[in-house]
Amino acid sequence: MNNKYTKYTLGIAGLVLMFALVFASSASADNGKGKGKGQDKEDNERSSVSCKIPWGHLFAPGWLKKNNAPTVAADCSLPKGIARLFHRESNGGTDTVAPSILSVSARDITKTAATIRVSTDEKAKVKVNYGTTTSYGSTTPQTSSFDFSTSVSLTGLSADTTYHYDVVVTDAAGNTRTSSDYTFKTKAASADVTAPDFVSVSVRDITQTGATVRVSVDEKATVKVNYGTTTSYGSTTTETTDFKLVTDVPLSGLTVGTLYHYNVVATDSDGNSRTFADSTFSTLAGPASVISGIGFSALTNSGVTLSWATDVNTSSKIYYSTTTPVNKNTASVSSDTTLKTAHSMALSGLSAATTYHFLIEATTNGNQVTTAPEFSFTTAN
Repeated sequence: MNNKYTKYTLGIAGLVLMFALVFASSASADNGKGKGKGQDKEDNERSSVSCKIPWGHLFAPGWLKKNNAPTVAADCSLPKGIARLFHRESNGGTDTVAPSILSVSARDITKTAATIRVSTDEKAKVKVNYGTTTSYGSTTPQTSSFDFSTSVSLTGLSADTTYHYDVVVTDAAGNTRTSSDYTFKTKAASADVTAPDFVSVSVRDITQTGATVRVSVDEKATVKVNYGTTTSYGSTTTETTDFKLVTDVPLSGLTVGTLYHYNVVATDSDGNSRTFADSTFSTLAGPASVISGIGFSALTNSGVTLSWATDVNTSSKIYYSTTTPVNKNTASVSSDTTLKTAHSMALSGLSAATTYHFLIEATTNGNQVTTAPEFSFTTAN
């Protein structure tokens, strides 16, 4: 690049930076005016500007100090970043300036809690002293990270009470500043001692493994559902976080074709709760199985082994008798409760040279029952 243009470019950039920093210095002085209660106290290091700061101090403070140039007068205030740089240089590179507290506010105030929001001009850790008098009495743990903006939660407060608090900020170099006293008032205790009434409770969108419980109440409330295969329940949904008049609570991981008991607990914003009476619903049954490939082997004069297949996992029963048709209520029965698709079952203690009639019954996990047509076999002599 042409040296002539390079010089012009650098010169213009320098002028822009100069005016920006001078303006920042003036703005710093203006910000010190009209401070009210709770505003951070200024110390001698940051007194209001009453002199003109030499431009060289803004552009090359290190060079000026090195060459014994005049220093800034004691009653001058530099922009924050440059002031911090001067203090580091004059203390062997060590930061000795405490963070400035830009703003402090109390928000999210409830009957028993509040959040203190603190903003500083450099990253800092924060702790809050608080109590019902300016003696405080309680202090939060110091936050674990250095941040420009920090929120500190206060809990276990009393309703309808004025609290005093201040904040203590500490930077990475250990410099600490404490704010002035502030106050906030917790919300009054509610006179509401009436629990929500249930307008309706229903179960919808029932599938083989899930369902949705819809709850309607007469005032906004959170909801949780207790459920299980008995009135002891055993499972509970996570309580909803939003206060609503109508809430849908999904249930999942249910068993196919099973009867479930459930009740509902609704709680309003004042902590009043009501429990809905026990109710029931059943999940949908799965598809019925198909029984195929019925055969027998190992036929003797006192026993036989029957085999068959199902298209889905099932448990099995064989009803057998010497009369036909086979009556399930009076016939002998042999059972296998294992869920599987390939089945084999041995029958023993039979009479020789006798014809036996049998029915095979398959039951799915969803309690769908399939019974095959009647078959027969004759034992050996």
